[in-house]
Amino acid sequence: MTPAFDGVDKLFLLTPGIRIDHTALAVAAAEAGGVSHIVHLSSINVLGDPMPAMGRWHHEREEIVRASGIPAAQTQATHVRGLVRAQRGRVPTAFCVTGVVR
Repeated sequence: MTPAFDGVDKLFLLTPGIRIDHTALAVAAAEAGGVSHIVHLSSINVLGDPMPAMGRWHHEREEIVRASGIPAAQTQATHVRGLVRAQRGRVPTAFCVTGVVR
């Protein structure tokens, strides 16, 4: 996957599903490719107490991004819509109530 990041300066990271290996692979390739900044779309579910399963997956992904050492902004969205429509030329919208950007 590393060749995909040749010449890439910034990465917008949105990982679907419940697995974390996609995040680990993408971040490792970004490191190897010299990416200088990651914007990671996470979930408000990381703030749950007790943390739901979805929150644990997103939390683990956030930890992978943090551990990389690449400067990153991690947003914890409450709702994401328009991802299907984005394929038709529309921009997806994310709502974030925490205002957290790290």
